[in-house]
Amino acid sequence: TIFHYSKSAKFTWNPMYEPYPEDYIKKYYKYVESKTGRRYALGDVSGPGGASKGNPRYSFLGVTRYYRFNKKKMTLLYRKGKVVQRRKGLVPLQKRYLDEMPGIMLQDIWNDIKSAQVLKKEDVGYSTQKPLKLLERIIQISSNPKDIVLDCMCGSGTTLVASHNLGRKYIGIDSNSKACQIARKRIKNRSVPEIEM
Repeated sequence: TIFHYSKSAKFTWNPMYEPYPEDYIKKYYKYVESKTGRRYALGDVSGPGGASKGNPRYSFLGVTRYYRFNKKKMTLLYRKGKVVQRRKGLVPLQKRYLDEMPGIMLQDIWNDIKSAQVLKKEDVGYSTQKPLKLLERIIQISSNPKDIVLDCMCGSGTTLVASHNLGRKYIGIDSNSKACQIARKRIKNRSVPEIEM
């Protein structure tokens, strides 16, 4: 269980995304442009909720209805080839390219990360060592490059290595001398200037 604390309502939160599964891509991004080879989906441009939601009503390509975009933006998207009409009289559709989509937003259950003890390549013989991918994810979500990351119980130094990998500054503290030795060794192996521990 990971708790997220902040001293105010203002804090850094960078959403992360996972790639779409292959079956999702085949089902929803089933169209491929012959010229570019880009995969895309076709989505509704109708304005959900109509007038009650402030959607504009006008005629576009011979179809009058409430639309998601104003007429100027719709015309621009059409000129760019991002709005298409598959047949005269049909409601226009918006092209959504797969390579422009971020993916599926990461949710709060992370079952894709194995423990450091299972990942033998990572294991440095420290009983409570956390996987590098886990700390990289936490740091990426909750900080920006050049921010300072503090780990006041740094143990085997995974947070420090993850911070280095992601371009963050870092401070590690631990009262266990064995932990400090392990962390110092890991930091040296990353070719990072030595820090006081």
